[in-house]
Amino acid sequence: MRKGVKYIIDYYDNLSDFTFFIHDEEYSWHHSGSVIDKFNEAVMSNKMYYNINDKCYWNTRDLIKKCHGDDVYNNFMLWYNEYIEDYIPISKVPNNSDFIYGYNGSAQFLVHKDLITNLPKEFYIKLYYWIITTKLPNHFSGRYLEWTWHIMWVIYPNYIK
Repeated sequence: MRKGVKYIIDYYDNLSDFTFFIHDEEYSWHHSGSVIDKFNEAVMSNKMYYNINDKCYWNTRDLIKKCHGDDVYNNFMLWYNEYIEDYIPISKVPNNSDFIYGYNGSAQFLVHKDLITNLPKEFYIKLYYWIITTKLPNHFSGRYLEWTWHIMWVIYPNYIK
């Protein structure tokens, strides 16, 4: 997601109406069918945020703790407090102790520029700096973002802002 966040920073003031963030495989375990079909589906949905990862539904309570352990969850919350909290207080996030429950894993999506620019450019610069300097393996740094895109682009504009 490094390239995606860098793209947001570089084009923040001149984003197209929609940006589509995807992996480089047309077919993947993350989504059913072709990414081209998923793109068309996302565009036709008329939604400002459309996650195409339809095979990563988080329907288990406390999934982060169950799959990765308390240490990963606690480290994630430390990261959230350092990089996200000033912009989106966790106390205002509905179901904040289990905030991924009921959402899909989010690494491929179509998002409208208004949702991106709801948060200041400095927010993305701070995230990017973390991405390029973190000692975490990509597996976990990517998960942190997968666990928070829906907070930034669904929960924040609809429930908090």
